[in-house]
Order: sequence, then C-alpha cells, then structure tokens
Amino acid sequence: MEQGAFTADGCSVEVYRLLPPGDEPGIVHAAAPPGAPILELGSGAGRVTHALLELGHPVVAVDDSPEMLAHVRAETVCSKIEDLRLGRVFDVVLLGSHLVNTASEADRAAFLATARAHVAPGGRVLVEWHPPEWFDSVRDGQGGTLGEVDVRLGQVVRDGDLLSAVVRYSAGIRWWSQAFTCRRLDLQTLKAALTSAGLTFERWHTEDRTWFSASPEWPATPTFVSRGGQLSTMCVLFVISHTRSFRGGVLQLSLILGLVALIFVVATVLVIAEDRRAARRAAQRRQARLADLGEIDPLAARKLKLDR
Repeated sequence: MEQGAFTADGCSVEVYRLLPPGDEPGIVHAAAPPGAPILELGSGAGRVTHALLELGHPVVAVDDSPEMLAHVRAETVCSKIEDLRLGRVFDVVLLGSHLVNTASEADRAAFLATARAHVAPGGRVLVEWHPPEWFDSVRDGQGGTLGEVDVRLGQVVRDGDLLSAVVRYSAGIRWWSQAFTCRRLDLQTLKAALTSAGLTFERWHTEDRTWFSASPEWPATPTFVSRGGQLSTMCVLFVISHTRSFRGGVLQLSLILGLVALIFVVATVLVIAEDRRAARRAAQRRQARLADLGEIDPLAARKLKLDR
C-alpha cells in the first residue's frame, strides 16, 4: 500500500493532511489579540495554520519539511526551528505539538530560544506540552478518532523521565505508524527552561493545563533610554570624525550639528513611541491576567494528544 511522503522525523504528510484542526486554533485565538500576527513553529501541513487564517490572523508557517509546506496556504519558511533567524518579531509565537517535551535538553533550549528571539515586546509565546500526569495515564491501546482518522498508541515503554511509544493512524484501508520519545518535565523544570531562554511563565490557557503562555523578559532599564544613549553616542562620534573637515567653516559645522540634533530627536521620538506601544500591550496582558486570575479558559480538553 502506498503510504505517501514522510518527513525526516517520521511524520506522514498524508496523515496530517487528513487530521482536523481540533481545539488548538480556538485556544490560540482566545489567547491572542484580534488579528495578531502569529509565527507558527512546526506547522506541518497547515492543520492549525489554515484555521488561524480563517480567524483573521496572518500566519508565518515554519517547518523543515518541504513536502508538508507544499500544502500550506500561507507565508511559509522551510527551516529547522533551532536554525530560524527571520529578523522579525510577532505578537504571538506558537510552539505546539508538545515540542517542548522533546527528549533532548539541547533541542528544548534551542526551541525556546527561537521563540524568544521572535516574540515582540509585550507579546507572548503559546506553548503546548504534556503535563506530568499525562505520562502516568498513557497505556497501550489508548486512542480515539479524530475526523476520519483512528489513532492508537502501542509499544509504550517508560525509562525514567522518558516515554517511548508508537502511534498507529488508520483511515479506511490505509494506515501509518510513527515512533516517538518524549520527556516528562515537572513545573519547576519547565519554568527553569523558560527562564534560561529569557521567558517568564504567564498562565494556563486550558483546564487540563496542556497549554500555557510565557512572556519575554526585558531589562529593567527602559528600552528607549538605552537606545537613546546609543543614538547619542553615534551622533557625537559623527561630529568628532568630521570636525577637521569643517575648520574655518563655522556655518557649515553649525548646520551639520543642527542636522545631527534633528535626526537624534526624531529617532528618539520614534523609539519612545514604539516602546510606549509595547508597554500598552504589556499592560493589557497584565489586566487580562488579573481578570482571569482563578479562572481558566472554558475550552474542552482533548483526551488524546497527538505528536504534531
């Protein structure tokens, strides 16, 4: 039986084309500002991407599989997550598919570092993970039906904090299998990994605590102060480097100094405006967090979690 293309980590492209979006788009949409741009790390074939587009979010979908990205109807970037360097930031960075539970500590640190590098000031990183209790509940034969795909776990093996299993997908007469290994993380370990990446745990977004958000940490010194200092230094160096050219030309030197001062003022105003917008977004996040204190988004938890 022809099973179609597979990714380097063993994911069937055809399976992820068949799987429905599930609850994820609603969870992400509820946690994001209206119309917020989203960077989706590990998008696959666009299972979640397309639903987010329909909800009004511009999405940049990142995956290391060209075969997966060929089915995505959005802006795409073919790259490993750990190698991603877009030079852009987003209001929301999405790290789903339980990627934070990777067995490799180095990979986990790299995934979180990439998320941190691409989240805007006042933005948030949304993360899906397997909580510790999930590892205790996994058993052979566990599964269910998602759309037209029946999903079952088998060959479950536990080794300390590691859990390995094989997922079997079937749709009609077709079937696929995928092996995976993931690592149990307690909350203290999770928060330590976030801190190492420059992120701070924010709050849970589902009742079963499988989705949470983290916010980027920023220096105590306001950004516009540090950047204003850099601009000031650049202006001074410019004047010093050109002083010799204007000996005997006081008028010309005065004009240059006036121009430099004007550039400095305009640049500083723009930087301050940018940081004030970021501060307003951060304040809105804090207000939402206070409003939700003691409450969790009323979204039904999925009984079966998939690897992507």
